[in-house]
Amino acid sequence: LRRVKPPSAQDMTLAEAWELYVAERRRKGRAPRTIANLEAIAKTYLADWMERTLQDVFEDRLGVVRLHERLTKRGPVQANRVLRALRAVLRRTRRLDPSLPSPPTEACEQNTEHRRSDRAPTAAELAQWWHALQQLSSPVRRDAHLLSLLSGLALGLGLALGAVRRVDEAADALASLGLP
Repeated sequence: LRRVKPPSAQDMTLAEAWELYVAERRRKGRAPRTIANLEAIAKTYLADWMERTLQDVFEDRLGVVRLHERLTKRGPVQANRVLRALRAVLRRTRRLDPSLPSPPTEACEQNTEHRRSDRAPTAAELAQWWHALQQLSSPVRRDAHLLSLLSGLALGLGLALGAVRRVDEAADALASLGLP
């Protein structure tokens, strides 16, 4: 009998490696939000990379750098998140097949991320924000930002909770602060 060599990780697609990584995160009991974020990253930002073989991905350092640059134009923090997720998947796969080279994500410089300030906005900053808010063409978007300001909820969380409605009291409350 001839022994058949098992396929190497190099022959896997990025989609297969991603699925293995996500399944491992589930087994380890990671939060559903973490799993959803990983799936969204794959679908939204890496869809055109998913059918590439790992061999191709590992050899394409310049492609990864260009991907990060392209994503940075859309949002530097999100570009870093995509890069970190990709790096995690590739490192996990490399543990399965040590013959793979170092991950191509090592060729990228992450964007600088600034911590959010705990400082409250000044009255002048709020007035400037209010003026910019009035320039938004969508009343729903304006109300979402008002909800965020008045409730302390992050904008995305307020939208996810479906809490965005027309709130006339918000305008009255801001008017009492001396804002138009």
